[in-house]
Amino acid sequence: MYVRGRERLMQELEEFTVKNLGPHDICPDNCNLCEAFPSTKERFQRIVERWNWRKCRIGWRGFVQSSQLTNHEICHKMFRHALEGCPALEGCPALEGCSKMYIQVKDLRHDQEREMAFYHQSAGEDRVVTLSCSLLTTQMLDYDTMMFEAMSDEQDMEYREAAQRFYRPYLFSYVMELDEKKYDALRKLQERVAEESRWENNESDPYLWLACTFTPDSESSNISLDGYVVQSASRISKIKAPLYIKIEDPTTFRRMAKSILDVYKLNPSCLKDDPSFIQRLQKKLGHDRLSTIDVYNVGNGNCVYAQGKNGDMSFFYDIGFHYRHRPKTIVPGKLYSYVESMKRIYAQKPSFFILSHWDMDHIAGSAAARKDFLDQDWFAPDCWDACADAKRLARYLDLKDHLLLAKRPASGMPGGRCIGKVDVMSSAASPQILATYQFYMGEKARCDSSLPNCEGIVIEYTDRITGVRVLMMGDVNYASFDRARLANHHLGFADTPIDYLIAPHHGSERTDYRKITDGKTPINGRLAILCCTNRPGENRPNQGHKDELKKRFGDNVRTTEEAPPNNHYIRIRL
Repeated sequence: MYVRGRERLMQELEEFTVKNLGPHDICPDNCNLCEAFPSTKERFQRIVERWNWRKCRIGWRGFVQSSQLTNHEICHKMFRHALEGCPALEGCPALEGCSKMYIQVKDLRHDQEREMAFYHQSAGEDRVVTLSCSLLTTQMLDYDTMMFEAMSDEQDMEYREAAQRFYRPYLFSYVMELDEKKYDALRKLQERVAEESRWENNESDPYLWLACTFTPDSESSNISLDGYVVQSASRISKIKAPLYIKIEDPTTFRRMAKSILDVYKLNPSCLKDDPSFIQRLQKKLGHDRLSTIDVYNVGNGNCVYAQGKNGDMSFFYDIGFHYRHRPKTIVPGKLYSYVESMKRIYAQKPSFFILSHWDMDHIAGSAAARKDFLDQDWFAPDCWDACADAKRLARYLDLKDHLLLAKRPASGMPGGRCIGKVDVMSSAASPQILATYQFYMGEKARCDSSLPNCEGIVIEYTDRITGVRVLMMGDVNYASFDRARLANHHLGFADTPIDYLIAPHHGSERTDYRKITDGKTPINGRLAILCCTNRPGENRPNQGHKDELKKRFGDNVRTTEEAPPNNHYIRIRL
């Protein structure tokens, strides 16, 4: 009899777990299959035998009822397999035949990338670059493929809905710290891999995938890296562990890169033209003015929560946290996820989400958020150049029909534009404009090499009753924002009255911050907030950036690190 719905899904999940996640969970006598069957072929043959025996003995219905599988458990089994044999984890012997692993590293082959990475560091400083990279095992790729196909099933809607309820996006990343020597070694390795595999950098994937392992192997390892793993299925944890890059056969590299691009490819329907994007936003914003905007203390990350006066509407503008610490500062056993702030964040009930862009420090909180957060609509710029962890979230939202993407220049739209305007109208018999939202997309600027930063979404909110204006900039630098405003016959930043500013890019110097005044008489504002740690040695905020803000906001320039400890956020009251 053909099995449908949830029962069908649980069968497939159990079979995946048994066949792909090793013998740990199916050996009733706890025998060591790695010792009993030294070859991978023999070991998996025995696993399949046990799988078939279990099916016959229990029967499908009893088998499904007895299953306790959860997405959380499957993810952590996959994480454990990836980390098998890692010296940093005691009691983790190497598992023969465990899944191959790959790391997605930003393409470093261009000289300007190196110049931009090190240009702000003087010779006397600790000249290092911290890179955040997605990790992916073949088990994870198989799991995502299986679940995304289930979520796309058009014939069995109960099966499709069960898959959507069961699955949730997860993170498995690596944060490394490179000095100039390691940076150059990694760049040369990328050049070698690209040359041998005839891989050309293109706009559809500005990264290169390299084979890697956590198990030391001097014979096949080409570069050893120091850093830590970021993993999540519910709680987010960081584990210090060295990583070893390996060289694989060129055909394997090409095949793997193509498979990854195919699995996380979005439906074209996600991309909206400007009127459609704004129309959907207008329905979400409703008839309510904003009453408060809370800017959370999440370190060098962004998470902003805006709430309407009537309580009928609220939204997050980004949901990230300080995702990328310097590896040398990580202490084993200590949490680095801003737990108290995240508890406050997860207690909110947003109507929808707006992402400035898809960098992990702006979206990482989604990996541990309540499930109903992912049942809301998410508005964001196109994510064609996002990392694999971000694309996993995007693909999941896409399959649930909750993803709306504003087109970027790569999608045939101009950068540096006003995406659109939303007037919030009263619902009274004689309607009046209560508030206005302007949504801008920045344009590439020389001060920042990151396209996602420059082409992010900026929100300008004006209360028409009080005249108060708020600007929320994500990581869009001042020059990119000016291009967007001036292209639409609006005043530039220096000439625009701004009462409350959520400043860009964690107070970085890569913002062309001189545009704040542009050499003109400053226009005074009430408060500028910098989403950053304010810790010595991190250059966040950059002192020059902060000093320029003070010309307009006086002493009312604060970092989120200065938030009241009981609140864990700085509140803007409108």
